Formats: sequence, structure tokens, C-alpha cells
Amino acid sequence: MFFLRTIFWLGLVVLLLPPASDGKTPAPRASLLETVAASRALISDLGGICGRNEAACAISRQTIDLVAGKIKTGAGIVAAMVTTGQDGIDRGSLTGEDLEPGWSARSDG
Repeated sequence: MFFLRTIFWLGLVVLLLPPASDGKTPAPRASLLETVAASRALISDLGGICGRNEAACAISRQTIDLVAGKIKTGAGIVAAMVTTGQDGIDRGSLTGEDLEPGWSARSDG
């Protein structure tokens, strides 16, 4: 869910940025209504692509499975880093007091 939210907010930020222009050609313009109409046409076309090109759908499914596996592996790595601590050392059930050294090289006198 975090990944989807991140994509949404990054997409929104990109949409709000001004278009880059080299000064020679005017920046492309698209109205909201044109964008919605094009999106509807694209979505309806995507629904029938598997009937027209089964190989593209098979490869897309494999790619989605590959990306999902990589995301799952990355999430596992992040979860392991969070549970072991920032330095990556698994301290198990030791408390902060257990980790303090019981000796000191300083003399108090």
C-alpha cells in the first residue's frame, strides 16, 4: 500500500511541475478533458490487448511476477534491517544495560 501511495504522490508532483522547454518549440498542452478521454480509450484498449497479442500478455505477466518477487525480497531486506537495528547487528533480547561494558579503563581517583 505504501508503494502505491508513493507512486500516486510522486505522479502528482510530476504533474504539477512546469514542462521543460528548450525555448525553440512551445511546450505541449493537453487539457484535462483530453487527458480523461485519452485515458478512457487507453484503458478500454488495454482490456482487449490479450485477445490480440497473447505473447505480450504472457511476457507482461512474467514481468509482473518478477517485479513482485523483487519487491517482496526488498521488503524482506528492509524488514530485517528494521528488526536488527540500524547497524545491522542482531542483538536478540539484550537490553541497553546488557550492552554496556562492565569495566572501564579510567581510574576514578
